[in-house]
Amino acid sequence: MKDKIGWLALLCVLAMLTACTPQVMSPQIDAYNVTDKTGTYTQKVDNFLIIFDASSSLFAQYNGQQKFTAAHDTLTRLNQTIPHLDMQSGLRVYGPNLLPFKGYNTLIHGMTTYDTDAMQRAIAEVRGTEGTSPLSQSLTLAADDLSGVDGNLAIILITDALVAERPTLAAVTSLQDKFGARLCIYPILIGDSSTGRATLEKVVQGIGCGFVRDAAQLDTPATMAAYVTEIFYGMNQDRDGDGVIDGMDKCRNTPEGDAVGSDGCPLDADGDGVVDAKDQCPNTPRGTRVNAAGCPYLMSKPMIINLHVEFDTNKSAVKLDYYKQIQEFADFLKQYPDTTAIIGAHTDNRGSESYNQKLSQARADSVRQYMIKNFHVAPARLKGIGYGFSQPIADNDTVEGRRRNRRVDAVVSKTRKK
Repeated sequence: MKDKIGWLALLCVLAMLTACTPQVMSPQIDAYNVTDKTGTYTQKVDNFLIIFDASSSLFAQYNGQQKFTAAHDTLTRLNQTIPHLDMQSGLRVYGPNLLPFKGYNTLIHGMTTYDTDAMQRAIAEVRGTEGTSPLSQSLTLAADDLSGVDGNLAIILITDALVAERPTLAAVTSLQDKFGARLCIYPILIGDSSTGRATLEKVVQGIGCGFVRDAAQLDTPATMAAYVTEIFYGMNQDRDGDGVIDGMDKCRNTPEGDAVGSDGCPLDADGDGVVDAKDQCPNTPRGTRVNAAGCPYLMSKPMIINLHVEFDTNKSAVKLDYYKQIQEFADFLKQYPDTTAIIGAHTDNRGSESYNQKLSQARADSVRQYMIKNFHVAPARLKGIGYGFSQPIADNDTVEGRRRNRRVDAVVSKTRKK
């Protein structure tokens, strides 16, 4: 008897929820796909994510219809207008759930190559409102959604913005920290909440790129097309003057005079994290800790630098492939003339101890002579020592471990004054 009562109660709950669920009809849309036939624009978005609010607050009426219906119609018209560009896309929905006040937050489509029909099929699955408004959670999860794609990113957010502001802005800060200038956010406000609009304006300010539009401003094919064009295309202009047009520029505010790559971002030839325009010590060996000027920290104790030099089996000749690595190290020594270096060569444990000792010594001497001959490093500053397999840094019982143990490193020390 209790089981029957329980089932009847559940059916009643489901019936009430169904009665509250808006019936979404596919609108008859007079929309068109945005294209650029004039060569005026350049694609500026490589991947985008739509975050759609289907929480219970959208069940309310606005301008004679439910806000959910207006939001769903806006999303459909947006999809029908987005250009057929080579980009990845996704649709994340938050709100609906059969269990009251629980809500859900799911990536129901993507990330995958954008296709209008595939996206529309996903949109058709969103049929009702329920649950809370965890926009902050959606933005946090968006970081994972977008983490596997490269290039410039856009989040299009469709919401009535009746959300908790503090956690929402905290999530935006995390997104900005992770993606920087690569990411813009474009909220579409459903309804007329002044508080909601203020929150969305702060979202855009926090990310540093994007703009807010009211859904009512996008209710014609022309206004939707203009909106989509502004998001996905950039004019063929170069506002930061770095020689890379805005549509291709991934670093849109490069300081004047900084040398940039083809992506518009400042160059960092030695990979030390300090752009070339500010690097006072170019050609720092990779892996060296540097200060804000790009120069290695003054050594208070010996520094170990892995030269990333490998040898053919049972050979000690330095191959031309490693010229650049050794040159970087030689340049480093020239920047610090009051230092000396011990070139240490190591082997794995295959073969006898005496054989590996001789082989490692020959390899250390080979690197030392290479630096003296090719880069004119003073012989007195270099000493070669072969350690055989006496100093492993990894497990010699594995292939990877043996590869890591076959290494050449340099211990750099400040010269002691007599």
